Formats: sequence, C-alpha cells, structure tokens
Amino acid sequence: MSLLALQQDFRRWLVEEAPEAAERIARPDAPGLGVYLNNYRGQLMSCLAQSFEATRAWLGEEAFDGAAATHIDRLPPHDWTIDAYAIGLPETLDALYPDDPEVGDLARLERDLGLAFVGEDCPALDLGALAEVDWDSAAIHLVPTFTLVPVRSNAAAIWSAIRAEETPPAAEILPEPAHLALWRAGFS
Repeated sequence: MSLLALQQDFRRWLVEEAPEAAERIARPDAPGLGVYLNNYRGQLMSCLAQSFEATRAWLGEEAFDGAAATHIDRLPPHDWTIDAYAIGLPETLDALYPDDPEVGDLARLERDLGLAFVGEDCPALDLGALAEVDWDSAAIHLVPTFTLVPVRSNAAAIWSAIRAEETPPAAEILPEPAHLALWRAGFS
C-alpha cells in the first residue's frame, strides 16, 4: 500500500467511519483507530463549542452537541486551519431549526464577530488629515472587517444578554428581515 493510499483510507475512516478503509489500515480488532476517531471528533466538537459559546448557551449543551455532531457528519474540515471549520455551522443550524430562525441568526452573528476579530487591521482615520482631502475625487472605503449580517430575529439582543450573563429575552421574529453592521476597531 502506498503512503497516499494509506492517507486516503485514514481520512475516509475519520470522516466516514468506512469499515473497508479501516480493514486496510489495521487489524479489525485493533483498538487504535477508535482513539483517532474519538480525538478527531472531539477536537471538532471543541472547536464548534468554543466558536459558538452564546449559541450553545441558547440551545443548551445537549442540543448544541447534537447539532455539532450532525455538522461534523455533514461537512468534514476543508481548510488548512481548524478555525475555518466553524464557518459553516449556521447553515447546519438553519437546516436543523427551520422554525427557530434565532438559532441560525445567533450563530451567524457569532461567526462574523469571530471573523472580524481575526480580520485585517486598518489604521484609524486621522481627523486632521480630512482638511487635506480633495473631496471632488475622494473615495471612502469601509474597514476591511465590515460586514452586514442578515437576521430575521432578535438574535443581537439574545447574544448581548448571554454575553452579559443576564437572562436573554424570548426569541422574536422581526417584522421584516434586517441586517446587523459589524466591524472591528482595535480590539473592540
């Protein structure tokens, strides 16, 4: 067996628990593959739990862990860093909770706040330099971390209450869809 074939079988075992791949890697009664599988899934569960603390608090640990397990089964890691793994969870939650839009909205808010935190830095606007601007040809650019998060619920109020360790309000559907404007300025 080539190294490439071994690596492909090992990945299939981790992602799909493919028994035929496991048989080519190790003896069927060998306990080692289960350890790798448990570690793989545990790291992905931990990544999701850390990335979506407020969503986990809103859903409850058991429901969140079930949704995270569904996400792991649905979408294996696809990037060079585990940090990127959390990006697709809001869509999984939308599919699992179609009648509770605050769940996906809350996860999108947390995801995009996390992305803003690791986004490109931008120098603050120097108010003294505004006098020197040629306003006939000036172009204003938003900071690189600016994003609009679509919401259908009061997810921002829920997130704020959970972060402040207060009782969150009941979920409410907004009269019409809206957007939350997010960006990072320094460490805020």
